Amino acid sequence: MVSGGPLTRHGHEALLPRVLELRSDFGAYDACYMALAEQSGAALLTADDRLARAVQTHTAVAVLPSDGASRQQVGHPLVIGCGNPLRRDDGVGVRVAELLAEDPRFGGVDVLAVHQLTPELAVDIGACSLVVFIDADVSAEPGAVTVRSLEVPSPPSAVGPGPASHHVSAAQILALAELLYGQAPRAFAVSVGVADLEMGEGLSAVVEASLPEIVDSVARLVAR
Repeated sequence: MVSGGPLTRHGHEALLPRVLELRSDFGAYDACYMALAEQSGAALLTADDRLARAVQTHTAVAVLPSDGASRQQVGHPLVIGCGNPLRRDDGVGVRVAELLAEDPRFGGVDVLAVHQLTPELAVDIGACSLVVFIDADVSAEPGAVTVRSLEVPSPPSAVGPGPASHHVSAAQILALAELLYGQAPRAFAVSVGVADLEMGEGLSAVVEASLPEIVDSVARLVAR
């Protein structure tokens, strides 16, 4: 707790342009802290060693680590919906991310919609308490929803892309997060079998019908 000093509240609207610039390296909450520190010329006080290292890598903000023994910052759960909405069912992960943003059960969850998994996501994953990946599965029956836990591979280079439709695997990004930050969060993959990957917008009827089951599956995971 902070006591014995003046406190000033700052709105987020003026920070949004800089937050958007930082979105590839920081989650929304951390990016707001970074943008405010830059705008006010203040140092950032944090007990999160992973955030401190990322701040020093990507910005000029000074970091003041808090006193005490080794600590772990427990962040928000993170859900990453992956896919290409211009290839029909391949966009199911992005569509689910849109639904989660409107669902009150996910008020304390960070939700990202991305076209493909990239190494930069390791920054967000390294700061979260739980990560759930949502993607299309080209090997499953159309509309079939699968939930599985993910483990950090050893060695990371031995892991291939798996059944998902994108060439960088979730397991490889988890391994990168552990390499950078010394640990990786609990992780799950929620996937759905696809029926149509041709060019075009909108999901096939069978994948569209599976959306409520996918959303409920993710809700159960983040509520653990």
